[in-house]
Amino acid sequence: MEMGEVRKRIIMLGPHPDGLGGISRVVRLWKDSGFFSENHITYISTSDGMQESKLVAFLHGLLRFTAECLRGCRLVYIHTASYNSFYRKSVFMIISFLLKKKVVLHIHPSFFPVFISRMGGICKRVAFAVINRVSFIIVLTHKARSDILNLFPASDVLVLPNPVDVREISCVPDIARDGKKVLYLGWYNRGKGVYDLVDAIGHIVRRGEEIEADFYGTKEIEPLRAYVRGKGLSRLVHVHGWANEQQKMEALKRTAVLVLPSHTEGMPNVILEAMAAKTPIVATPVGGLGEILVDGYNAVIAEPANPEKLSERILICMNDADLRSRITRNAYEEVLEKYDIMIIRKHLDTLFKGLLSGA
Repeated sequence: MEMGEVRKRIIMLGPHPDGLGGISRVVRLWKDSGFFSENHITYISTSDGMQESKLVAFLHGLLRFTAECLRGCRLVYIHTASYNSFYRKSVFMIISFLLKKKVVLHIHPSFFPVFISRMGGICKRVAFAVINRVSFIIVLTHKARSDILNLFPASDVLVLPNPVDVREISCVPDIARDGKKVLYLGWYNRGKGVYDLVDAIGHIVRRGEEIEADFYGTKEIEPLRAYVRGKGLSRLVHVHGWANEQQKMEALKRTAVLVLPSHTEGMPNVILEAMAAKTPIVATPVGGLGEILVDGYNAVIAEPANPEKLSERILICMNDADLRSRITRNAYEEVLEKYDIMIIRKHLDTLFKGLLSGA
C-alpha cells in the first residue's frame, strides 16, 4: 500500500451491512452509493446479528481490525448503539487509542445519553474516559447533540441525519394505493408501539370503519400474533416476517398510511423511506421524529401510548385526501433537500477532510 493511500485510509466498524437493523441500513446505503471506495474505507463487521455467533463475529472483527490498523490508517470510524454494542465498541476504541488513531464515534440511539448516565462504578468511569478521548462524535438529532454535550462538554459533536436514496425509491413504479390499508414496518416490541397500533385498529373496527393492516418486522413475532388473535383481529391484521427491499417498497407504494407509533426513536429509516415514496405518515413525535415531522405539514402526529387517540389520527389521515396530498408533497420536498444520500455524503466528506488534514 502506498503512503498516500495509508494517509487517507479509514477503517469503519459496525454491524454487518446485510443485517436487519437501522445501522446496517445506513451502512448499506453508504456502501452502495460508492462512498466507501471513494474515501478509502475498509469496513469491518463486529457482529452479524445472530445471537449464537455474536462472540465469534466480535473476536473475528477484533483480530481483523488490529491487523488492519497495523497495516496503516489515519482514522477509525465506529457505529454504536447502547448496551452490548457500546461495550464491544469500547474495546475497539481502546485499541485505537493505544495505536494512536483518531476515532469518530457515531451514536445512533436517542436514549444513549440516558444509558451512559445510568452506568455506575468502574463501567461509568471507563465509558466517560473512552468517549472523552474520541476526536469527533456524530449523533442523529439536535436533541441528542444537546444531551451529549451536557455529559461531554469538551467534545466536538456533529448532527448527521440518517440518509435515504430518494432517487432510487422514486424510480420504483407506483402502485394503486389501497385507501383502507395501513402499514407498519419495524421491530415487534412494545417500545415501538406496535401493540398500541393493534389496539387502535380495534377502536377503528368498533366504530364501523373499514381498515386492514400489514405488519412487516421481526423479534417477538409469535407474541404479537397471539395478541392479534386475542383481540379477534386476525382477519384484518396480517403479521408478516421481515420484508426484503422489494417487498418493503411495494408495501410503501401500495398502502394508504404508514403508521409508526413508537414510544422512543432515534431517526428511523422507514420514515425517510416513506417520505421518499410519497406515503402518508402517522407517527408519534418522539426522539428524532419530533425534529423531522410537523403535524399537518409533512405528517399527522399522534400522542404516544394512546391507542384511542392514535385511531382518531389514523382515520383523519385516511379520510382526508387533501391532507394526504399536502403532507406527502411537503415530505418529499423535505427529504430530497435534507436527507438524500448525496446531501449526507457532502457533510461526511467535509468532516473527513478536516480530520485527515491534521497531523
